[in-house]
Parts: sequence; structure tokens; C-alpha cells
Amino acid sequence: MNSPRVKVLLSILHRREIAALLPELTSVLSLDSQNGRVVALTVEQAGKVLHAIRSDQRPKRGIVQWGLEDAYRLIQDSLKNSQGIGSIPVGQRVYQFKITMLDHSPAIWRRIQVKSCTLDRLHEHLQTAMGWTNSHLHQFHIDGERWGDPKLLSDGFEDEDLFYNSLTAKLDRVLPKSGERFTF
Repeated sequence: MNSPRVKVLLSILHRREIAALLPELTSVLSLDSQNGRVVALTVEQAGKVLHAIRSDQRPKRGIVQWGLEDAYRLIQDSLKNSQGIGSIPVGQRVYQFKITMLDHSPAIWRRIQVKSCTLDRLHEHLQTAMGWTNSHLHQFHIDGERWGDPKLLSDGFEDEDLFYNSLTAKLDRVLPKSGERFTF
């Protein structure tokens, strides 16, 4: 079985500095190619690179220091995105939602599963699941941000600039990458 890999876009500067720290990764780093290249590192290799950068005692200044700091951040971000739901390709992800009406007894709720779609499309799925007729304005509150249809929400709302566009925002961009449960 192949070891899990993380893909990270590294410049030639990033790749040269990493190769100086870990010469055994030279072949993986495509040093003969200029410009940015997506490098596929195993999770173990990525961990070694992070450790090597963190442990590096060589005096560094300017672009070399920036390059190593930037490479560290890029690899760390790729590792985070390769865990949880980030490890599943976007086209294969299925998001499960439990929709609960507040202040109703007994509780009224539905459970739906959808592939990645826009928040506007999620709104349509919610309408269908709950048997609603799309007769009221809607907005989503996700992690302190508000999302809605700008054409509808800009009509008569004082805070129209505080909304993000739900027509273009996809679930895989606005939901936590960890895959952990949360409420919105």
C-alpha cells in the first residue's frame, strides 16, 4: 500500500533550501525544474522537512530565511488539509447535515447528505427536505460570517456589505477542514 502523500506547491528557492537540509529528498524535490512545482511528499517526509527546518541552526538572513519560513507554513498547511475531511478529494466528499427547527416541541428535524455545492444550492436542499416553499429570505451564519444572495440581501438591509455571496461559495471552502461537527 502506498504511503499517504501531501501535495505542496514549492518554489525553486523552497526546494533548494529543503534539499540543503535533507539531501535524501533531492530526487523528490525536482531541483532541475524552475519556477513553482507541486511536490508530493509522504506524510513522513513532510514531517522530516518540518523538523529539519525547525531544528536548522545555520545562520539565515533575507530571502533564505523567508523561503524556509514560507516552506514550513506551506507544508504545515498541506499536512493539515490532508487530515480529516481534507484527505477526501472534493468530488468524493459527502457532507451530512442535521437540520433542526428551534423552539419546537417535539423537535422537528431532518438529516440530509449532499456533495459539495454552493451555499445557495444547500439552501435549495434544505427547502426540499423541510417541505418549505422558498417564501422567505435566508442567510447562513458560519463561523461569525454571514452568507446570502447579494441580490436579495442588498435590498433594504443596512449591513449589506457584511454579507458574503452564497451563490458562489462552495461548502468545501466555507466548512471546517477538520470534518468535526459544528453548528451554524
